[in-house]
Amino acid sequence: MKKSLLFVSLLTAISVYGQTSPQPTTAWANILTGIPGQDQSSSIATYGKEAVYWMLTDGSKTSDRDVIYGNDELYQGALYDGTSSNKNLTLLKTDSNGNKQWCVYSSWGDFSPNEGGVAVKSNGDVVFSCTVRHTDGYLDKPITIVDAKGKSTEINWDVEKRWLELIVGTVSSDGELLWVRTYGIDNTLASSGAFLANSLTNSSVAVDDEGNIYVGGNYRSAMTFPKTDNTTVTLQPKNIENWKGDSQSTVGSLYLVKLDSDGYYLNHLAETGSDIAASYIQNLEWKDGNLYVCGYLKGNENATVNIAGVDLTPTQYFCPIIGCLNGALEASWLKCLPGDAVGGTSTVQNVGLTVEDGSVWYAGMFNGKISDSSDNSKYVASASKNPREGFIIELSAMDGSWKNGVTSKQGFSDAALTGYSKVIVPSNELSNLYVYGYNMTNGVFLRCYDRSTLDAKVDDSWYIITSAGMVTSQCIDYVPEIGAVYTTSRSNKAFLPINGQETEAVTGFVNLLARFNMPEGFTTGINEVNNEKDERISINVAKGVIIAENKSDVNINIMIFDLTGRCVCSNSLGAGEKQIINLESGIYIVNGRKIML
Repeated sequence: MKKSLLFVSLLTAISVYGQTSPQPTTAWANILTGIPGQDQSSSIATYGKEAVYWMLTDGSKTSDRDVIYGNDELYQGALYDGTSSNKNLTLLKTDSNGNKQWCVYSSWGDFSPNEGGVAVKSNGDVVFSCTVRHTDGYLDKPITIVDAKGKSTEINWDVEKRWLELIVGTVSSDGELLWVRTYGIDNTLASSGAFLANSLTNSSVAVDDEGNIYVGGNYRSAMTFPKTDNTTVTLQPKNIENWKGDSQSTVGSLYLVKLDSDGYYLNHLAETGSDIAASYIQNLEWKDGNLYVCGYLKGNENATVNIAGVDLTPTQYFCPIIGCLNGALEASWLKCLPGDAVGGTSTVQNVGLTVEDGSVWYAGMFNGKISDSSDNSKYVASASKNPREGFIIELSAMDGSWKNGVTSKQGFSDAALTGYSKVIVPSNELSNLYVYGYNMTNGVFLRCYDRSTLDAKVDDSWYIITSAGMVTSQCIDYVPEIGAVYTTSRSNKAFLPINGQETEAVTGFVNLLARFNMPEGFTTGINEVNNEKDERISINVAKGVIIAENKSDVNINIMIFDLTGRCVCSNSLGAGEKQIINLESGIYIVNGRKIML
């Protein structure tokens, strides 16, 4: 076997920000690679304490088809005779210790890197979405997916040239491909008849409590979805009037489509109103009965669009949109955050969305300025047009109102390119939150911020992966039941995980899959019962409810656990605020105090 890769064992701690407080430890870390330089990670999803699903694209060519995880061959990728590689779909299930459970993969088809994702249904089945076209040079070979049972499923459409289509599928918890559907797109540009090779993106997938599926992204040509009655629905994009078919242009319309549990069309969200430069969906998150979305608009002068019944007026720069929708795709709230340039530059990319503790945490990397839609004195702005910086914006989960914002240079003084990927809110640590990201000079990190103020806590921050090469963060998933995070990162030289052993050298950019066990406070549970009364907060009990009142002039977080250690409520109480919390009869721990209903 040509590729010798790794398992990381635990060694002594490395220096991290100079701090001595408890640190994460590396539980395990394994490289997953096909053709180095061609491998990317797009999504991680977990189910309970043991099941972890990793979605990646991994390269192959005729002379080198092995896709390897650790020291084991996962599969043989597609033949490819060009100069780079074919991008193969890799959907890997591991247990919590990183041991392979099964792998679903493609044997033909060129899958778009950094697109699509995985989401887990309540029964443990896995939904995946992605965009794919035929392998270059092999138009006669249908897209083929091989499941963990060895069954091959062919997806074919007649082609004279390669163009992308959206596919969505479901894999059972034991690795059987239950179904996969193709959603066709017109491969010609109506205004000129030009051939369109790249006319859509797929950025995210989510699943609701009933198993319905939501997919989102951007499209530039008519897109068709099947219904259960054998009819179809065709969506028509806007914002393409002057488009000449260039795949690099920022044009087209967002799409957000709701499918049933078998992949048939139910509903969609569309943009109406004036043509603007472009609109995109970037992330979807189903949480507590709501679909949280983020994306961006790029406007034209005096243009107004309507999305989910809300009028939005984007500037000519990148304007994030963040919202909360119900299952019918109706907006509880939807915000367009006005964008502006710094030094003539405006860019927002690699964004992540987290809904926790009564807030929506929006993180990413940018240059430019992003402001509150109702108060332009509230904003985040980069220090200059280069290098790119990380940012966090906190909005209220109730109404989308701006609560706070911070950039990576505020408190961490970055000189190099820095990206923030996603915010992690610990279950049992009330004062802090962490952001997963990277600094091009120093490595991949978890940076600590005060949850109420977003003041940086440098001494409680860690570089969890360093490398002599260019290491970047990619995906992260947090499992509070075991106090662990699963991550993917990418580098072109050996990785060194925190408290771990350096990997063997690599010859190009590859993915590192890892689990880090986090310090106390990240684990859901009851760590302490305190009978001393906190004078800042009043807790009273009535039939079926707990009445919590903040007696202080600062925000206080309230967390309620049942006796199994399950967090049943996590809210923020504003100064002087009173909340009535409905609960079933039982014994609870409220901010460390035992309460009986």
